[in-house]
Amino acid sequence: MPSATPITVPLENVNDPSILLAAWLVKDGEEVREGQLIAEMETSKAIIEFPSPASGRITILARAGDHIEVGAVIGHIGLDDDGDGSVRNGNSNLKSASAAPQSVSPRERSSLSPINGVRFSNKALELMELHHLPHTSFSGRTMVRERDVMSVIRSAPSPARGSEELPFQLRGIRLNGVTLPAELSATRTGMLDPGFFAHLSKSAQAFGRLSSAKKCREYANHGALIGTDVVIGECASIIAPRIVLGDGVEIGAHSDVRCRESFSIGAFSTFRSGLFVRGGLVAVGRNVYAGSRIQVGGGGHAEPWSLLCVGDNTFLGDDLFLNICRPVIIGTEVFLTQRAMLVTHNIGHSVLEGYENCFEPIVLEDYCQVGMASTLYAGVRIGRSAIVASNSYVISSIPDGKLAMGVPARVVRDAARPIDRSTQLRIARAMMRDFRDLLKLKGMDVSEVIEDRFNLMRGPRRYELQFMEAFSEAHSVQDPGCSLAFWVLEGGETAPEGTTVFNLLEKSVDGPSNVFTDSAREFLRKRGIRFRPGPWRYRQGLI
Repeated sequence: MPSATPITVPLENVNDPSILLAAWLVKDGEEVREGQLIAEMETSKAIIEFPSPASGRITILARAGDHIEVGAVIGHIGLDDDGDGSVRNGNSNLKSASAAPQSVSPRERSSLSPINGVRFSNKALELMELHHLPHTSFSGRTMVRERDVMSVIRSAPSPARGSEELPFQLRGIRLNGVTLPAELSATRTGMLDPGFFAHLSKSAQAFGRLSSAKKCREYANHGALIGTDVVIGECASIIAPRIVLGDGVEIGAHSDVRCRESFSIGAFSTFRSGLFVRGGLVAVGRNVYAGSRIQVGGGGHAEPWSLLCVGDNTFLGDDLFLNICRPVIIGTEVFLTQRAMLVTHNIGHSVLEGYENCFEPIVLEDYCQVGMASTLYAGVRIGRSAIVASNSYVISSIPDGKLAMGVPARVVRDAARPIDRSTQLRIARAMMRDFRDLLKLKGMDVSEVIEDRFNLMRGPRRYELQFMEAFSEAHSVQDPGCSLAFWVLEGGETAPEGTTVFNLLEKSVDGPSNVFTDSAREFLRKRGIRFRPGPWRYRQGLI
């Protein structure tokens, strides 16, 4: 059989098992080049222009107007005859790439895939079969090898956290790649006295006008778990049978929170003014920063599956709309930026008349980022460390580590580009100079950067920052009047007494905290380097 590249129906919308082949843009037998637009396909949400996966002569197997299942082969590039047993132009016996004959050679087998443009090695295919991983777990990649499959297998949920420990709303949802906050599973504390809850439900506005201190006392006296230094802003109230607010939590003014089951927020998390919540269960982790005018709920908030879960160290921008008719699950260190919209259901005209009717959860895996004014549709999953560009409309899942953009959003490249050690060193030294310059512009008494170090004088106290590629205790000797800190790329897991070491690549910090080290930590946070341990909040104000 002549070598050929199959043209397969891509997965463009997670809720569409099939697409409409709207039109062919080329003729059967025509020579096409890789990347040339060859067809238009219609999903329930958009018309997709489809590029050729290879260069060569095209053999067309499906007719315009046909509804075709995702993964089916609709043609080939480079096949000049019908020797594979398929019939051209409209035969309903469209062959799926996943049903490739056993006689296919290993080299040919690695190129066959039910996902357009994705190739799988033999080892990868064997592992996928063994662990029952679908091909769609790797959509958006160009080549999948054994190590890629192992990465997905290793990211499976920890057995220590079984489904019996989780709220029923999460049953059946794949939690790979998502680090859930502790606040989600702690459900036995913070229950309000039923009489107080009933009173609160009837007099929310009057309660909201109380001072923050009095509101905190009232909640705590009637069963809620309220940490120290909690602030509940002017005209803000929380109504839920269970309320847990960790140390340092801030709820901004004019916030209106009403949950049918539980509302819990971890230590040092902040919501600015105008938070509006209508839902079942809301659990927010530690050190989360959320902006103003965030709306959680919308249509369908009374559904029993209504749930919002937000992992530690996540950023939520201003003017978000999170529809939680079905669960919205957000992992750790996620960036969900301004004016993004997440919609877990679509209700329109009758499903029996062919209109879409969809109720599905949305999952944002750890470290992913959703750009400003983007919309995520029901059933979407954004993979670990993936990025969705601003103003995108996402109707299909985005694989780990990929950058997607557009309407509808498509993968365009890897989200991050590998850099070598020399580049890392250059960037680290440039950051040190930028930090020094920022302190100088803020009016601080700082020295020049000489031999990868500079000093700051604050009253009688001297602070020194040094950068080195690998930490060495030989450089940690200091005088009693100096607080010494290091930025390093290797080592420093255990800092010598009186010394603070920031490992920039491991994102770990060890040693005492002071006004200078806190300022350094905040500076690096704004460069995407968020250190453990947490939670942590910058309050001292040098920068």
